[in-house]
Amino acid sequence: MRKKAVIVIAAFNEEESLGRTLDLIKATRLPAQIILVNDGSTDKTRAIALAKGAQVIDMVDKTNQSKNRGKANAIFAGLRAALKFNPTSVVTLDADMLTVPRVSLKELIDSAHTATRIGKIAMHVAPYAEGTFEPHTYLSGLRSFSIPALHYLHKSKFKSIPRGYGLETFLGIFFSKFRQNTKGSFQLEPGFRSSASKQHQKSDIALTRKRITKRFRPRFRLHV
Repeated sequence: MRKKAVIVIAAFNEEESLGRTLDLIKATRLPAQIILVNDGSTDKTRAIALAKGAQVIDMVDKTNQSKNRGKANAIFAGLRAALKFNPTSVVTLDADMLTVPRVSLKELIDSAHTATRIGKIAMHVAPYAEGTFEPHTYLSGLRSFSIPALHYLHKSKFKSIPRGYGLETFLGIFFSKFRQNTKGSFQLEPGFRSSASKQHQKSDIALTRKRITKRFRPRFRLHV
């Protein structure tokens, strides 16, 4: 099975950091198709992605007008689009990277490829680091998925995921039996843990846990 990777990035008004992040990914020289999901941006996010050679998917409303639909919807749209390339691994990345180490990205891609080759459901997570903070994993958006894992995800009946950090919480619980952490870490923009961000984060996680507790157990069945 020939290795083929697709990288999915969801972005909303990320013109200040997106170009650098895409350049960092290219600097790793790892062959991968990049999909940028433009989540209703009103700045130059879309134009920058196109200029850097990424495929762009626009989130729209029922009238086909650009609309911000939240990170979860954007990532899921990107994952569905990624499957059309017949990849062996799909990686999600945040748009505000300061560092993208080649060894970490390669480990994510290789791990998912190996799982796909043997037909295994697997999600691998790379921790992120912020300045002097210790690397953190639970809320990391830096993940790779085997193709069986994506099919398992798309078969699920869970459709109600809160915005923001609710996605990472959901994925952590959904793939709890199939999750592995990688050794390398990435770095995000400074100031990520502002007081407002931390409060919003707690709210998203609490809402996600409440919905999962109410709907996850009775409605989910394992598809393997």
